[in-house]
Amino acid sequence: MIKSILVDSNKCTGCLSCVLSCSFAHTNKFSMQSRINIKKIKREGRCEIYVCRQCNDAQCISVCPTGALKKDSVSGEVVFDSENCIGCKLCISACPYNAITFLDEKNIIEKCDLCGGDPICAKVCTTGALTFIETE
Repeated sequence: MIKSILVDSNKCTGCLSCVLSCSFAHTNKFSMQSRINIKKIKREGRCEIYVCRQCNDAQCISVCPTGALKKDSVSGEVVFDSENCIGCKLCISACPYNAITFLDEKNIIEKCDLCGGDPICAKVCTTGALTFIETE
């Protein structure tokens, strides 16, 4: 079974608990620099959630010229190897979910790593907009 984060943007209130929890889990600081992002679309009264969906046919992997992005054969996770990243940003353009960001200070990308199999964003989401599920 492959585990991934199921996203239901219709349930998102824009509280940003997921964003802040993710940033703290990875940097020990609460900030908006996170591996998950929320965009509030005020005109429409809704939010969009941007997080890696661990795609089966991940376009980010297919465009990466160095193999910095790979599919883990056991977990199904799209894993990132920062040592191989050259900062070309092709994966950012290829991702249909706008889930990959660029860290200027490190000249590499950043994406969800599922918090080692227990994603904090899904744990803190009280509305059910984010759930960690097994898929086939």
